[in-house]
Amino acid sequence: MKQQTNYQVPIPGGFFALITFPGVMMHELSHYYMCKLFGVRVHELKLFHLNEEHFSFSNSAPVGWVRHEPPKEFYKTFFISIAPIILNTLLAIILYSIALPFFNHATLFLVSYLFIYLGFCCGVNAFPSNGDGEVLWYESNDELRNHNYWVLFVYPIILIIYIAHFLSMVWLDWIYGGALFFLVASIFGVSI
Repeated sequence: MKQQTNYQVPIPGGFFALITFPGVMMHELSHYYMCKLFGVRVHELKLFHLNEEHFSFSNSAPVGWVRHEPPKEFYKTFFISIAPIILNTLLAIILYSIALPFFNHATLFLVSYLFIYLGFCCGVNAFPSNGDGEVLWYESNDELRNHNYWVLFVYPIILIIYIAHFLSMVWLDWIYGGALFFLVASIFGVSI
């Protein structure tokens, strides 16, 4: 009998979720606000939920979720699914922009570090989840069967979501959060 190989993150995801919980909450709120913007009824919003299984190596359970009605139009599904990359990225840039002018200020450095931490948490949790990619995959396939060929432009985005999720095992999401910081720092001319 062939043994199945499991790909595992070296540290259980519950630790990372705990460290970056403000970003996890904003990730879920981005889905929620996009649902509200499009008039999609939300049944349940769980901003942050950890239990003992989140601290195991084999866990893949989400630490937050938004359960909503299926949108009638595909574009709503698309924007609800990718909302975190838009809103969390924007929020990370805004928080970094607030923090960096005070980065070297003697009396405000703690406030600056707080905003940098919050911006980093948002940036790290900006990638749509694997579940978001799965929703887009199934809904895109349904749209294609209904002869909506515009959906062909969504498949590369789905591929990027899956690749980003896979590469999060080698810290791509953390690199993204840090890269946003250095991008904003270079705009403000702050030397780190």
